[in-house]
Amino acid sequence: MTLEQLAKQGKRNSMTRAASISSQVGQIKKQSIKDAFVDLQHWRHRSELVYSHNAVDYIDDSGAVSPVATWFTMENINAPLVWITGCGEKCLDYEDLVTMAHRYVKYLIFVGDDMTIVNDTFGDVLNDRILHAKTLDEAVIMASELASPSEKVLFSPSTDVDDSFVDSSQRGDMFQNIVRNLNILYGK
Repeated sequence: MTLEQLAKQGKRNSMTRAASISSQVGQIKKQSIKDAFVDLQHWRHRSELVYSHNAVDYIDDSGAVSPVATWFTMENINAPLVWITGCGEKCLDYEDLVTMAHRYVKYLIFVGDDMTIVNDTFGDVLNDRILHAKTLDEAVIMASELASPSEKVLFSPSTDVDDSFVDSSQRGDMFQNIVRNLNILYGK
């Protein structure tokens, strides 16, 4: 992978790793820093292209456990998208994502019970383009119907996992399985 490709694919991961590395910079060698950035391509569930269905790319960003992580992902995608998010028991402050939602989000699909924070934060920007799904399956089906060719469907919860998942990997695996079954669902 070229440095340019790495920069495009892993900008937000680089920032996370850079913060970690900078705290120890006096203790590590240049090669260790280089290895840390090269290894970003192996992170699962962070801006991971899962599948393309009907010319729509489905991206698993289940590892985005904060609004800042989702911000970096949206900035790197830089295309119109249908954003699937949800907060379970612990909603975080989405305020940092308002500009990104205005710039990139065509529809926001919220998975969960209490949509108050989403409606309060994005209501003025997205108006009637905020939708509610009870399950991740329902959200993916809704997204597949809303996304147009060349757009993206982004699953980026922006929060840690709730009790219904062991970790963000299990959450991302579920999303990936649902997406891969879209062909079966629609008989294509």
